[in-house]
Amino acid sequence: MEKKLKLPIGIENFSELRKRNYYYVDKTELIEQVLEDGSQVILFTRPRRFGKSLNMSMLKSFFEKETDPALFEGLYIAQNIELCRQYMGQYPVISISLKGVDSNSYEGAYKLLVQSICDEIERFQFLIESNELTQIDKKRYFELIDRKMEPDTLAVSLKGLTLLLEKHYHQKVVVLIDEYDVPLAKAYENGYYDEMILLIRNLFGNVLKTNDSLAFAVLTGCLRIAKESIFTGLNNFKVYSITDDEFDETFGFTNKEVMEMLQYYGLSDRFDEVKEWYDGYRFGNADVPWFSCGILTAGCPYLAADFYYIVTVSFFFQQAGNHIDAISFGDSRKIQADAVICFGQTFEVGGKDKPVEAGICQCLLYFFGIGRLSRFVDAKPPEVYQTADGGVKSSAAFPVDVSCIFQQIRHFGG
Repeated sequence: MEKKLKLPIGIENFSELRKRNYYYVDKTELIEQVLEDGSQVILFTRPRRFGKSLNMSMLKSFFEKETDPALFEGLYIAQNIELCRQYMGQYPVISISLKGVDSNSYEGAYKLLVQSICDEIERFQFLIESNELTQIDKKRYFELIDRKMEPDTLAVSLKGLTLLLEKHYHQKVVVLIDEYDVPLAKAYENGYYDEMILLIRNLFGNVLKTNDSLAFAVLTGCLRIAKESIFTGLNNFKVYSITDDEFDETFGFTNKEVMEMLQYYGLSDRFDEVKEWYDGYRFGNADVPWFSCGILTAGCPYLAADFYYIVTVSFFFQQAGNHIDAISFGDSRKIQADAVICFGQTFEVGGKDKPVEAGICQCLLYFFGIGRLSRFVDAKPPEVYQTADGGVKSSAAFPVDVSCIFQQIRHFGG
């Protein structure tokens, strides 16, 4: 019996995945697309569990100095010989993940953010011995690895590291920031949003805006934070969300990729069952079912169904469910002529041309973020913004039947 490749359950490190010979769904076309796009800063927003962190690890492995070209043998990108010659292993790369910046206080979150950045800066300790850096440069490096750094030092930490790396390598720097929105989401939940958004705005603004040492940057997250909040002043900046046609097949598995995987593991007859349980996402023009490799381990697609609803519905209740007092429907079971009591306020939803504001918009925006509305809605996802009087508004209206979503909320929320 042929020995099958191992399944990479929970593995987000591209190098480890390739070196240990795990099954890999080839997403290296993303490299080509990022370079062809030409934007200096790109933000991808995608739901949880759609391979964002693995793709960021793959980008790091491709662009980083002294990379191992064998990691990409047999993959799509290896066919583009000229691109590989020009870009593979040619850049210093700064790569950080902010998913661990999760605290119920600003002070705790600040320490975790410093730790995440210092961990990355310490990868480059060879700068201490660099003949390309002056003593002043090296003093600056020591300031950047001080885990008791002040906010003004933290705000310029990533930019400062790009300056030092460019001096050492004589090459501009690629910056990768995974889960960029986690500190802000946690700050919003725990009441220190104003402090955190100022800190993140300064940190990102310094490294991403008017930074002559920056080659380009890629960011990922689940939600799109309004550009005016943290990306003010970025000119060459593109956001690709679940509704955009560009990059629509580079995160998550397409139907074709799912079928190929099922065939490889001898489960091709289960495709319709998988589609029934996990279909429901549309990224741009691509149908992208929610699909976990754990399903293949079980050999029975529906065994993972409970997990699917945990991440899409129960997670919502963990975040916002305590603020929902009632959800009511009209006879059509559409949110058209009824009221939703949410976040302590009553919001009337009076038809497709009437904007939905504040609390209910937060609910629907969340479902955009996890992809569960993308199959039903043709409009662009909304931007939520804060008004001068401290309120929250959205520019979006939702002429859409979302009764199936709210049925799930009512079921899991009791």
